[in-house]
Amino acid sequence: MCLIVVYKILSFCSGLCRPLDSPPDGSIEYSLIADENNEYLAGTIATFMCSDGFELFGYMTRACQQNMTWSSDSPSCLGKIPFICLLADYCLSINYTSVVSCSGLSGIESGSIEYTTSPNADGNFHSGTIVSYSCVDDFRIVGTDTRVCEPNMNWSGEVPTCERK
Repeated sequence: MCLIVVYKILSFCSGLCRPLDSPPDGSIEYSLIADENNEYLAGTIATFMCSDGFELFGYMTRACQQNMTWSSDSPSCLGKIPFICLLADYCLSINYTSVVSCSGLSGIESGSIEYTTSPNADGNFHSGTIVSYSCVDDFRIVGTDTRVCEPNMNWSGEVPTCERK
């Protein structure tokens, strides 16, 4: 099935996606209207919004792809409360950081790790925690020297290694 929109010179062929679930305390607007089966054409953009008093966490948009899946994960709407900023472009709600956590990481050979926060009672680290890796003298870090506990409960990036200089 193909739809060609001459006005904007766009072409969307095949790939139909089922409607997404709106997040609690939020809504979705689609860039194209659903077909008679309530499905969306590839290229449709779903834009997420939160109700007053709630903040969007995650990607604001998702796209219907040719393989009939939506890109990325759906965001969440959480109550607005104070934010903490750990990096210039990495801010999180304090409430959000208390909900999501990552397990502690193992040390690296000929090096050490340091966390920006202390573990919670379960030994896990809150979302937004940054871990920094360093190597002992005569060794250098190979890979990224920092990782972040992400909202998906995983640490960003890969574990670096220390190699002799």
